[in-house]
Amino acid sequence: MRGYARYVGKSMLGVGPILGQLQGNYVDSGLELRVGDETRSISLSLTNLLDTRGNRFAFGSPFSLRDGNQINPLQPRSIRLGFDLAF
Repeated sequence: MRGYARYVGKSMLGVGPILGQLQGNYVDSGLELRVGDETRSISLSLTNLLDTRGNRFAFGSPFSLRDGNQINPLQPRSIRLGFDLAF
């Protein structure tokens, strides 16, 4: 079992009305559980445990910069079930 929690600090891409968008200021978290041996295993992973909402990169697409507020949101809470087999 392993887990993580990362704080991404608040920042701005640049200065001025176009590049002065806020980004960061969120906690990203996850948890992974793996059961098995060297040849086979099953795993369960959860990401964004707190279902945090945040802006990863305020620039978005350079082609639509003039359209206004741009964000790249965090991936919502996700669950993954995996199987692996080595031969």
